[in-house]
Amino acid sequence: MILAIIVLLITNILSIIIILHLIIQKKQDEKRLEFERIKLTNTVIQQAYDEDKATREELQKMNHDLKNSLIAIRSMVIDNNSKDLLDDLDEMIGTVKTRINYCHTGNKILDAIINEKMRIAKNYNFDFIVNVIFPANTTISSLDICSLFGNALDNALENTIDCEHPSIGIYCKKVKCFWIIKIMNTYGNSPVQRGSDFITTKDDSSMHGIGIKSMKGIVKKYDGSIDIECNKQWFIVKIMFPDSIEN
Repeated sequence: MILAIIVLLITNILSIIIILHLIIQKKQDEKRLEFERIKLTNTVIQQAYDEDKATREELQKMNHDLKNSLIAIRSMVIDNNSKDLLDDLDEMIGTVKTRINYCHTGNKILDAIINEKMRIAKNYNFDFIVNVIFPANTTISSLDICSLFGNALDNALENTIDCEHPSIGIYCKKVKCFWIIKIMNTYGNSPVQRGSDFITTKDDSSMHGIGIKSMKGIVKKYDGSIDIECNKQWFIVKIMFPDSIEN
């Protein structure tokens, strides 16, 4: 009888130890995910800020150079030097075309994120379509804007690399009392699905699904909803926020 009680007591103690270990492990995993999210977001913010700054400086330089170019063009018109005039105009038009894809969503943080991802897509010759209007003043923090849109677009870029016809689209507008966001991309390798969740195929298995988990956490934080689907051509992320996110 005493032996049975001792065995039962030891079993209960071991069970408590296992439960405590699982709780501690869960807390550690949550902290690691949050650390990875913050580290990723800080990197995205810095990259986006640098690209946005470089773009603005380039636009300022173009504006400054335009006056001098117009002076030269005026001189060519007076001298009737049409060939040099056409060459200079073609060069100026080409320069403007390289910067014409600079987007303005209404939110400077989101502008910086999208323009950085647009630059990456352009380097790979991806089609990148932007049709976005987003409130300048919002209850969604800058950190969460970077993490939400940055993760969604990073996943889109990764999934599109091996695609025969690479294309990415991001759309956002207000419909009645809701802000509707849709980010979609074509894909080469079919996304891996576990239950109702999709995960990326990163080499580092510890990073599987962190981006999507982070996105879901942010959407829930602001009383929104997120739906992820995949058809034969498109991988689509749909997000909906109530208009209460507007300040």
